[in-house]
Amino acid sequence: MTTSMAKSMANVTLVQLNQRHYRIPTASLSYQQEAREAQEETNAEPSTLYTEAIIIHRHPVNRNYHGMIVGKKGSTIKRLKIETGARIDITKGKDTIMIKGTQDNVDKAIQAIDAMVEEAYHQAKPTHFLSLSVASPLTARKLEEFHSSIVSTAQNRGIDPSLLVSSANLHITLGVFKLMSQSDIEQAVKYLKDEIPAVVARVLQGDHLSVHLQGLRTMQPDPSKAQVVYIEVKDNSKHQTLEAMCMAIREAMQPFTINDKKPFKIHTTLINTRYQKTQGSLEASDALETPDALEVSDALQNRGTLDVRSLLQRHGALDLGSVVLNKLHLMRMGRTGPGDTYESIGSIMLC
Repeated sequence: MTTSMAKSMANVTLVQLNQRHYRIPTASLSYQQEAREAQEETNAEPSTLYTEAIIIHRHPVNRNYHGMIVGKKGSTIKRLKIETGARIDITKGKDTIMIKGTQDNVDKAIQAIDAMVEEAYHQAKPTHFLSLSVASPLTARKLEEFHSSIVSTAQNRGIDPSLLVSSANLHITLGVFKLMSQSDIEQAVKYLKDEIPAVVARVLQGDHLSVHLQGLRTMQPDPSKAQVVYIEVKDNSKHQTLEAMCMAIREAMQPFTINDKKPFKIHTTLINTRYQKTQGSLEASDALETPDALEVSDALQNRGTLDVRSLLQRHGALDLGSVVLNKLHLMRMGRTGPGDTYESIGSIMLC
């Protein structure tokens, strides 16, 4: 074979067909071979791809917390979506949140949301309280006389009237609650009406509760730094069943009651500094002008404390008379009723 023929055959392949030979470009044959191999791969059994299933979970979350979960301009819920990889949707008016994603994504979202709700619940203020009303016409008249002798007037600088508890609001607190939804409220009221009458009857056994309100005391050990002034509640019932009944009710209502580390004390508050509405209404220089005034230290005023030593000296033996206890109320926090009274959302008779 000559050199020129060799060069001419370098990129050509001889192909025999029906006893004849044909010259075919080698590149063409390579392309056709690759095409056949690719087709064979295409026709082969496809590889299996394993992916996690997508699930939808509707997580119970009280609608009162929805705004917190959404955050300002949706910032919080956007962060939750990024951190958990889940889709999180909130439906207005429902106590649920829709979470969509893999099981791992959903679990992360549930954990994050539950942690936020738990923290918010612990930071929330109590919404309701259980109480025994101790109001009576005699108590109201005597309390009004007491108030008149200690409150601020144009001629006499005394205590800010907003610190005083009115006769209509006199009560014994048995426990406080955080009822965050209408459903929570309805359950607590139903439980009160369905279960507590039997508890009361078992303790009282036909006894009628009566108490005598006499003797001022401060909740804080130092009367010069008092925040709460109360009157002692003395059990006048035949079998001294007041404390036993209160403890039985508190125990029965435990599923709804906040665990308070402070020991339970039967008392009726008359003065509370947290009720103060008028800023700067109590000043030490003015308070000293009258012997009945509550002396306030400028250094302590911002802390909401009062010096009630003078008050205790003059009115320590205050007697508001006797009251029959015949009703147990579940009250809403905040004096939102007519005349700044507490609003009862459910009650039972004690006798």
